[in-house]
Amino acid sequence: MLERYEIANFKAFGGPEIIPIKPITLIFGPNSSGKSSIIQSLLMVKQTLDESRSSNVALLPQGFMVNLGNFREFIHRHEEQREFSFKMTFPSPINIEDIFDRETLEFDLKDSITNLLKDLLNYNESFGLKIFFSATNSVIKVKKFELFIGKNPVGTYEIVYDNMESFEYKFRGIFEHNYWKHYWEILHKNDHAKFIERATGINDEERLDAVFKRQIAGEVLKKLEKLATEEVRRNANLIERIHKLKGFDQAIETYKEIVFKYDSPIILRNFLPQYQPFMKKDEDALILLITQCVAGLIRNFFENVIYIAPLRNKPERYYIYGGQNPKDVGYAGEMTADVLFANSEILNAVNKQFDKLGIGYEIQIPRLYDENQTQIKDVFALQLKHKQTGVVITSLNDVGFGISQIFPIVVQSMFSKEKALIIEQPELHLHPKLQAELGDMFINSALGAQKNNFIIETHSEHLILRILRRIRETADEELPEEIMPITPEDIAVLYVQSGEKGSKVIHIPVTKNGRFNIPWPEGFFAERAKEL
Repeated sequence: MLERYEIANFKAFGGPEIIPIKPITLIFGPNSSGKSSIIQSLLMVKQTLDESRSSNVALLPQGFMVNLGNFREFIHRHEEQREFSFKMTFPSPINIEDIFDRETLEFDLKDSITNLLKDLLNYNESFGLKIFFSATNSVIKVKKFELFIGKNPVGTYEIVYDNMESFEYKFRGIFEHNYWKHYWEILHKNDHAKFIERATGINDEERLDAVFKRQIAGEVLKKLEKLATEEVRRNANLIERIHKLKGFDQAIETYKEIVFKYDSPIILRNFLPQYQPFMKKDEDALILLITQCVAGLIRNFFENVIYIAPLRNKPERYYIYGGQNPKDVGYAGEMTADVLFANSEILNAVNKQFDKLGIGYEIQIPRLYDENQTQIKDVFALQLKHKQTGVVITSLNDVGFGISQIFPIVVQSMFSKEKALIIEQPELHLHPKLQAELGDMFINSALGAQKNNFIIETHSEHLILRILRRIRETADEELPEEIMPITPEDIAVLYVQSGEKGSKVIHIPVTKNGRFNIPWPEGFFAERAKEL
């Protein structure tokens, strides 16, 4: 699960601005403050991974989900010399099996690397990856990566472009980070010298000298000597070779000439580093592998993002089923009918949810016949049956507009499992009572068996008040049985406030009694008090 999202130099945000992500994240704020910019930045990243026809595309600002123009149009203050960046942070431990497939683990990564990597990914800190982008002549390029373990960077990959088609990485390790101490402590258990020799697959003295001088210079060499076991200390030949190495530049050249043929250049797929099997097996490689693990979590997160736009499509009177089994209802709810037609269990769940919401109707999908009473294959309608009167309404168009707007949101909330649902203005055209009832639906979908995440941009006071009420009832043990327990740790309430130096994201803590821990920023809920 994503723990934090951070953006800098994107539209209204100078930043960096931190957006904590919880099972339910609610984003409030005045119009044009930057609420939608948070979502737009996420959608730009998602459509880059989903839609770009070439893996060489660093960012795709124009796509089906969002159209941001070019770099100049979305960069903060339209100042093209700025660098856009985003950072995604995930809690530990990281399960390596969620990132690499079995073939990679069994055949491409040596057991020693795999075991050490698993140990490092259990390090008791969060893991984050920050990616910087710049533009030259309107062409967007990846500038650098920063890998974070905890709050501080453990290493940086700077990308140096010779031209638009060629680049190389320069790795800079920050050896004072506690990660490095942890790394060498683990390596100590595995016998340093034997591990390096085995993991690199290099036994030749000349090549081994180059690797040691290139990768274990300075602080790392000192740590190796300090932590080495007595068995390694007795390996006089190896230690002697370490100390004999002189001439850093010459060692680099030797490394390039002899060892490079055993390595592969780092490959970028869009903005994420891609795993390849023939990489260096040393501490740089482990950092790269951890970087790729976090990159894999980023890719997994965006693969599981489902976006529902603020204005959903008007329902049709009749539908033609295309034979597909959609994975979601679509950005504007255009696939909602197909989801229900292909999944009778979801139809039943939606009708139960309609009942909980107090809508008073149930959805029916009748079979359609021609004038000869022959069933028309794959043509269907969505009808509403009034539960009290039994009257059938032949189309969602014939009831209030609010029902058609909430319909895709209800279906997706019932359909998804372990997804990240980004929804804009779910309350559109809804009665205040129904807005409040949405809060219960989001709670159950997020904290029940489905374990979905919700990132919701909203203006609804009624929605947040219902969630605050459920937090209070959870603490007081007065929660209705049909509602999942919810605590302040399960929700992030964010307020986006604009200012002369750019918009800021204010995190409003919630107490276990369902109250805001700081005053609500002026100009939002305060409006209600002014009218009373």
